[in-house]
Amino acid sequence: WFRMEHTVPDDTWVVATQKLHGANIRIGYVPVARKLSLLERIAIRIGVKVNKYEYSAIYGSHKVVKDANNPDQVHFYDSDIWSLAGHRLDGLIPENYILYGELVGYTESGRPIQKHYTYSAKDKQNNIYVYRITIINNQGIACDLSWDSVKEFCVSRGIDHVAELWR
Repeated sequence: WFRMEHTVPDDTWVVATQKLHGANIRIGYVPVARKLSLLERIAIRIGVKVNKYEYSAIYGSHKVVKDANNPDQVHFYDSDIWSLAGHRLDGLIPENYILYGELVGYTESGRPIQKHYTYSAKDKQNNIYVYRITIINNQGIACDLSWDSVKEFCVSRGIDHVAELWR
């Protein structure tokens, strides 16, 4: 901020939030390709319109999508901390929403997610702190919620958000 402050007009609203040190996490409830039955695949070939998508929870880190159903998937940690944490929000996220946050604390084996930054999490537990929420429309265009809307969304669902430091 101090390096860029001079580029922001004086009448601009700025919100500063706390940076947490952990693992980036992305959690969404979005359309995904569903496994089609043999009958559905045949129907498509003869021109019948078949719904190829269904809504599903997705979990990831930055640009990596984790597959909670793939036991052979390679992870940086000893387990898929993203899917394990994301499952805790199942049923809380509306269709076409993606939450971006920081996962802090410990892995299920007790290893710190980020050395020296566990933020008073209990042993073998972690917490998600949301800092951004987007809504994706049917054309794939993303719209970010305002910071006040992010806070309202999180509070109404019992989800933690990063701390607001100043405006």
